[in-house]
Amino acid sequence: MKQSYDQIRLIFHAKASDQPLECKLIDLPVDESVMIKKSMEFFHDPAPCMIHRSAVLNRLYAELLDFCESAAQPLENLGAGLPWRWLPPDQQAWFDLSGSACPDYILIKRIG
Repeated sequence: MKQSYDQIRLIFHAKASDQPLECKLIDLPVDESVMIKKSMEFFHDPAPCMIHRSAVLNRLYAELLDFCESAAQPLENLGAGLPWRWLPPDQQAWFDLSGSACPDYILIKRIG
């Protein structure tokens, strides 16, 4: 059964910070340069409209969750977190985490 992306929460933990960054997957700050690059890759569109932006985001969400599920246990069992260094560098670059310490690991939780 396909998951609803608004029911998934990401928690980025960093040893250098006592305050983790937490957000719903759909609220994840995606770097604008990544949005443009992926829009060009998928649609040959350098100025993506809302429909293309939404499609790019859905593809990024799916790729991130697929990677996390394949790199660790299913989402229900990711309580220990996925080491940040396990994420491929291109996926790490998707996140606009400016102003935040570089995460050491990421937790993925279902809401509700």
